Amino acid sequence: MLMLSLPLVAMLAVAAAIVDRVLGEPAGWHPLVAFGRLAARIERALNTGRRGRAVGVAAWAAAVLPPVAVAAWLAA
Repeated sequence: MLMLSLPLVAMLAVAAAIVDRVLGEPAGWHPLVAFGRLAARIERALNTGRRGRAVGVAAWAAAVLPPVAVAAWLAA
């Protein structure tokens, strides 16, 4: 397992934020852009008022579990 020090992780996070600020969003298809669009659709569909924790859990599951399942399948 690769272990990175906290200062290195912090430096990489700052560098990534700078690169993102300079270059902006990818023009074409990108997995994170697709995930953002999926999350926005889920929020529009489920965030229709004060409906509680169960709807939040369902939104989280709908957004997070499919990519995790695909990653696990690809890693197997």
